[in-house]
Amino acid sequence: MKLAALMVLTMVYTTLSLVSASIFVPVETVENNGTLQCQFFNATISNGSIKLFEKPCISISCHANSGEVELDGCRPTMNPWLYSSGNYYPKCCSKNATRDTPTNSE
Repeated sequence: MKLAALMVLTMVYTTLSLVSASIFVPVETVENNGTLQCQFFNATISNGSIKLFEKPCISISCHANSGEVELDGCRPTMNPWLYSSGNYYPKCCSKNATRDTPTNSE
């Protein structure tokens, strides 16, 4: 039973990993008052911090120690009805999705 559960969890994890919209991008880092920061999208982000954007609809996490940022965008599996109104990630995902409200065909 434990082996079957482990196999199912492994399959679910692998499937979710395949639809991940996170990528790591090398960036220039700067030091400001002894603190490393990432420079990306004309923004300076402190190490370990996250900055949310509307256009493009992404979040950017700074990993200055490794000299990269993590970009997290809207996943195709995200429920567009989960996020109502809002301008910044992830609430802007439903605005960018081209999904219509289901209607009755009768």
